[in-house]
Amino acid sequence: MYVDKNRFKLSWERKIALNVMIAILHVLSGKIGLLLSTHNSEISSLWPPSGLALAAVLTFGTYQVLPGLLTGILITSFQNFSAPITVIGVSASCLSETLIATLLLHSIGKGKFRFKDPKDIFQFICIAVFLAPFVSSTMSTTFMFMGGVFGTKQVPFMWFNLFVGNSLGILIFTPFLLTFVTRRERKTNYLEALILYVSLGFICYWAFEGQETKRFLVVPLACWAALRFGFRGVGLTTITMGFMVVWRSTHWVTTPDAPGIDLFWIQCLTFGTAIGGYFMATVVEAQEMAQEKELEYFISLEHKKVAEEALAILDQAIQKSPIGFALIDKQYRYIRVNAAFAQINGQPADWHLGRTLREMIPYISDVVEVMVNRVFETGQSLMNIPYQGNGNNTGKNLSGLVSYYPVKHPITEEIFGVAISYQDLTEHHRTQDLLKENEARLAFAQEAGRIGAFEWDMTTNKILWTSELECIYGLNSGEFGGTFESWMERIHAEDVQNFHENIVRVLIGESELNLQFRIVTKLHDVRWLLARGRMMRDSQGRGVKFIGINIDITDQKMTEQKLRVTEANLLHALSVRDEFMAIASHELKTPLTSLKLQIELYQRGVLKGDLSIYSPEKINLLLQRNSRQIDRLTRLVDDMLDISRIRTGKLTLKKEDCDLSEMLKDILNRTKEQFRVSGSGEPIVENVSEARGEWDPLRIDQVLTNIITNAIRYGQGKPITIKVKNYEESVRISVKDQGLGIAKSDQEKIFQRYERGLIAREVSGLGLGLFICQQIVEAHGGSIWVESEVNQGATFFVDLPRVCHSTIFMPYLQHDLIPSEN
Repeated sequence: MYVDKNRFKLSWERKIALNVMIAILHVLSGKIGLLLSTHNSEISSLWPPSGLALAAVLTFGTYQVLPGLLTGILITSFQNFSAPITVIGVSASCLSETLIATLLLHSIGKGKFRFKDPKDIFQFICIAVFLAPFVSSTMSTTFMFMGGVFGTKQVPFMWFNLFVGNSLGILIFTPFLLTFVTRRERKTNYLEALILYVSLGFICYWAFEGQETKRFLVVPLACWAALRFGFRGVGLTTITMGFMVVWRSTHWVTTPDAPGIDLFWIQCLTFGTAIGGYFMATVVEAQEMAQEKELEYFISLEHKKVAEEALAILDQAIQKSPIGFALIDKQYRYIRVNAAFAQINGQPADWHLGRTLREMIPYISDVVEVMVNRVFETGQSLMNIPYQGNGNNTGKNLSGLVSYYPVKHPITEEIFGVAISYQDLTEHHRTQDLLKENEARLAFAQEAGRIGAFEWDMTTNKILWTSELECIYGLNSGEFGGTFESWMERIHAEDVQNFHENIVRVLIGESELNLQFRIVTKLHDVRWLLARGRMMRDSQGRGVKFIGINIDITDQKMTEQKLRVTEANLLHALSVRDEFMAIASHELKTPLTSLKLQIELYQRGVLKGDLSIYSPEKINLLLQRNSRQIDRLTRLVDDMLDISRIRTGKLTLKKEDCDLSEMLKDILNRTKEQFRVSGSGEPIVENVSEARGEWDPLRIDQVLTNIITNAIRYGQGKPITIKVKNYEESVRISVKDQGLGIAKSDQEKIFQRYERGLIAREVSGLGLGLFICQQIVEAHGGSIWVESEVNQGATFFVDLPRVCHSTIFMPYLQHDLIPSEN
């Protein structure tokens, strides 16, 4: 802990408020201190203003609090003394005490006063507790004597009382107040603190009446405070002790013949307790800080290891990157080069390291050095600068983009290098050239097809169309009006403005005509056209004739649209395939989990030496359960194979007459261990003797198992209630937990694929279970829903009609997950 005199920089409004507050606190604390006076009402055995003043100056700086401090000292002195010389002298002595202590403490600490080891406590005691009060009490005693406050015989005693009162005030209050702005945070056990200070109050009241040996009972409490609560605990302990014992000693004197002697020993005990407590707190906190630094060191080592691993991964990625990368230092030397960059320069990567730009690329080093210097000077990146030229020692004509980035030190922020990246676009540009050539060939081919030409005479403002162009617009030969207005009448309403703007730009010479637009024929057919044209100008640059062509590209546009639809369908089919595989995996997991649980139970019995597990009944029961689970797995695999073969996506339910009550008992028997492990205990089951219906037992078992295991997972170990009710046409089962609950806004979303409630996202899972359950229930003609409030648990309901007329399994999946060949 240290106090920096420059720590607080306050605005003038806050300075005023601070000085007013300090003046008020100084006056109030002075009145409290005078309540502890003994032989003279102007001299206190414990003077809190001394500690308050020193803490304020150490915290905020002398100049920021001097007005408030001086005001408080003068007001306190005027209230206690009548002689002007005494008021001025005592005020000067109080102020000098604070300034001497502050100056010497800051001189030793070079502007920062520290409480980090016992040496600092010793310096504080010598300077602030003894030296400064010695000077102050000497000055105060002199001016009080000169003002007639006491006589010659009382001078030694009064000087000693002043010295001890000021010393105690500084020793008790200054470190305690400084902890609120400088100490690191400690975890406080408030119950322990309450016990400590109640005990301290009782002992101070009881022990300081009678035998002097009882008074030393406060020492263990001070040690307790130092060890458990640090500086703040010691400060509060000594403040409590100081006020109570001094007050009790000055108002209920235990040594009537020599009250001053009794008070002297009490003050010495308070001195010793405070000094010892602060020394002990310093040692404890120094040990804690050392442990924290050691922990930080090990954490930093771990972070360094992680950073090195990340750097290695990054370096590997850079080395394998197709984009060239190099790092240049301030001497233009290569310090890092990847394989792509080395290939561009025609030399191995290791050959670059330590060599300069002029050695490796002399033909363009001047240009590159200029760019590197600019990055070093400005700290700004230079992005995507085109480059075209020959590669060094390769003979290839290169074309690409070069970028320059500043590389800064992570701590100092100093630029120590420039990263150069080169993206080779040679092949890209070649491809573009080929595309342009193909476009030219395509244009020529289109000109041999449905192409119409026009000619606009700017001198007569007449437009001539070829018969082919009139045919494209759906007009008979010679039917075109020959004006720009007649042309605009055939343009699609949504393209009129764009068409007009492009024509204007051609007429004023900003560009040539190259525009795609729509027209509407006489038969109200919409067709797409490509218009190209240019302005012919005379020797003075004036437009005289505008010529061009229109190409019917309707078929091309329709083909593009079909391609976009086909691409979207393909992407959707891929997404559907992935979702289907995820759902299939989720379905397979349920029987596998049950099989694994049975095996683990028997393994546990074997390890415990329980021979009863080998009884014929239990072996038969195990075989029966495993057989059922294997049957379920076989059924699921068969179903997935059927789904992949059936183009329509339909799959019939394997319905049979079954009893939901027996099915529930079987599920609860399988999940008994899960209930036990979760801590929820056995579920509360309100079952019926029989709940029969025509259902697919495997699928209904899957639904009930899912919602019951969800209740176990999210029920937070609280009891789970399961109810089965018979209705005339249906059976309803409900599963209620007392766990996290589901927000209203999420109660519909959880039945969608990959969706769960926000609270449930803390638990792992694919979010497919309830989606599959909903498909199964709806395929049986039933319904599933949830009723819940956040932190109030959730209740899932499943309604199943006794007779299922549907044979379609999962109507959502058949259209979305299995794409048709058509």
